[in-house]
Amino acid sequence: MQLGDFLRDERKKRKWSLKELGERLKSPRDGGSVSPQYLNDVEMGRRTPSEQILEQLAKLLGKDIAILRAMSERGVPEVDKYLADLPDEGPQVGHVFRKAREVGFTDWGRVERVITGHKRKKK
Repeated sequence: MQLGDFLRDERKKRKWSLKELGERLKSPRDGGSVSPQYLNDVEMGRRTPSEQILEQLAKLLGKDIAILRAMSERGVPEVDKYLADLPDEGPQVGHVFRKAREVGFTDWGRVERVITGHKRKKK
Protein backbone atom coordinates (compact mmCIF):
# COMPACT_ATOMS: atom_id res chain seq x y z
CA MET A 1 0.00 0.00 0.00
CA GLN A 2 1.21 3.49 -0.80
CA LEU A 3 1.52 6.08 1.97
CA GLY A 4 -1.10 8.38 0.46
CA ASP A 5 -3.73 5.64 0.28
CA PHE A 6 -2.93 4.58 3.83
CA LEU A 7 -3.20 8.13 5.18
CA ARG A 8 -6.49 8.73 3.38
CA ASP A 9 -7.93 5.50 4.83
CA GLU A 10 -6.73 6.32 8.35
CA ARG A 11 -8.00 9.90 8.12
CA LYS A 12 -11.42 8.77 6.90
CA LYS A 13 -11.68 6.10 9.64
CA ARG A 14 -11.30 8.94 12.11
CA LYS A 15 -13.73 11.15 10.16
CA TRP A 16 -11.12 13.92 9.89
CA SER A 17 -11.06 16.40 7.05
CA LEU A 18 -7.71 17.33 5.53
CA LYS A 19 -7.94 20.57 7.49
CA GLU A 20 -8.57 18.74 10.77
CA LEU A 21 -5.61 16.44 10.18
CA GLY A 22 -3.40 19.41 9.32
CA GLU A 23 -4.40 21.16 12.55
CA ARG A 24 -3.15 18.13 14.50
CA LEU A 25 0.30 18.40 12.86
CA LYS A 26 2.98 21.07 13.21
CA SER A 27 4.85 22.39 10.20
CA PRO A 28 8.63 21.91 10.61
CA ARG A 29 9.12 25.31 8.95
CA ASP A 30 7.09 27.59 11.19
CA GLY A 31 5.35 25.45 13.82
CA GLY A 32 1.91 26.27 12.38
CA SER A 33 -0.57 23.72 11.14
CA VAL A 34 0.09 21.73 7.97
CA SER A 35 -1.98 22.91 5.03
CA PRO A 36 -4.82 20.79 3.61
CA GLN A 37 -3.31 21.31 0.14
CA TYR A 38 0.00 19.76 1.26
CA LEU A 39 -1.81 16.79 2.82
CA ASN A 40 -3.92 16.35 -0.31
CA ASP A 41 -0.70 16.24 -2.35
CA VAL A 42 0.67 13.56 0.01
CA GLU A 43 -2.52 11.52 -0.29
CA MET A 44 -2.42 11.83 -4.09
CA GLY A 45 1.25 10.74 -4.20
CA ARG A 46 2.48 14.09 -5.51
CA ARG A 47 4.58 14.87 -2.42
CA THR A 48 6.56 12.89 0.12
CA PRO A 49 6.31 14.17 3.70
CA SER A 50 9.42 15.18 5.60
CA GLU A 51 10.81 12.92 8.31
CA GLN A 52 9.35 15.29 10.94
CA ILE A 53 5.86 15.03 9.44
CA LEU A 54 6.18 11.22 9.16
CA GLU A 55 7.13 11.05 12.85
CA GLN A 56 4.12 13.16 13.83
CA LEU A 57 1.81 11.07 11.65
CA ALA A 58 3.13 7.83 13.16
CA LYS A 59 2.52 9.11 16.68
CA LEU A 60 -0.88 10.59 15.84
CA LEU A 61 -2.07 7.40 14.13
CA GLY A 62 -0.43 5.02 16.61
CA LYS A 63 1.69 3.38 13.91
CA ASP A 64 5.36 2.41 13.77
CA ILE A 65 7.43 5.02 11.96
CA ALA A 66 9.16 2.22 10.02
CA ILE A 67 5.85 1.29 8.41
CA LEU A 68 5.24 4.85 7.23
CA ARG A 69 8.83 5.13 5.97
CA ALA A 70 8.43 1.95 3.98
CA MET A 71 5.13 3.14 2.51
CA SER A 72 6.77 6.41 1.51
CA GLU A 73 9.52 4.38 -0.20
CA ARG A 74 12.16 5.53 2.25
CA GLY A 75 14.46 2.97 3.69
CA VAL A 76 14.13 1.64 7.19
CA PRO A 77 17.34 2.76 8.96
CA GLU A 78 17.94 -0.61 10.64
CA VAL A 79 17.62 -2.47 7.33
CA ASP A 80 19.74 0.10 5.49
CA LYS A 81 22.50 -0.23 8.12
CA TYR A 82 22.36 -4.03 8.03
CA LEU A 83 22.71 -4.04 4.24
CA ALA A 84 25.47 -1.41 4.34
CA ASP A 85 27.42 -3.50 6.87
CA LEU A 86 26.80 -6.80 5.03
CA PRO A 87 26.37 -5.92 1.35
CA ASP A 88 26.84 -9.53 0.19
CA GLU A 89 23.66 -10.46 2.09
CA GLY A 90 21.49 -8.05 0.05
CA PRO A 91 20.30 -10.55 -2.58
CA GLN A 92 19.35 -13.15 0.04
CA VAL A 93 17.58 -10.56 2.22
CA GLY A 94 15.65 -9.36 -0.82
CA HIS A 95 14.73 -12.94 -1.70
CA VAL A 96 13.43 -13.61 1.83
CA PHE A 97 11.21 -10.50 1.77
CA ARG A 98 9.90 -11.30 -1.73
CA LYS A 99 9.06 -14.85 -0.60
CA ALA A 100 7.41 -13.56 2.59
CA ARG A 101 5.22 -11.21 0.58
CA GLU A 102 4.45 -13.93 -1.98
CA VAL A 103 3.20 -16.40 0.65
CA GLY A 104 1.59 -13.77 2.90
CA PHE A 105 4.01 -14.32 5.79
CA THR A 106 3.40 -11.96 8.72
CA ASP A 107 4.77 -13.71 11.83
CA TRP A 108 7.91 -11.57 12.23
CA GLY A 109 7.82 -12.21 15.98
CA ARG A 110 8.66 -15.84 15.19
CA VAL A 111 11.60 -14.71 13.05
CA GLU A 112 12.82 -12.55 15.93
CA ARG A 113 12.56 -15.52 18.34
CA VAL A 114 14.56 -17.71 15.94
CA ILE A 115 17.25 -15.05 15.61
CA THR A 116 17.35 -14.42 19.36
CA GLY A 117 17.55 -18.17 20.04
CA HIS A 118 20.32 -18.50 17.45
CA LYS A 119 22.27 -15.72 19.14
CA ARG A 120 21.99 -17.42 22.56
CA LYS A 121 23.14 -20.81 21.22
CA LYS A 122 26.29 -19.27 19.71
CA LYS A 123 27.54 -18.01 23.12
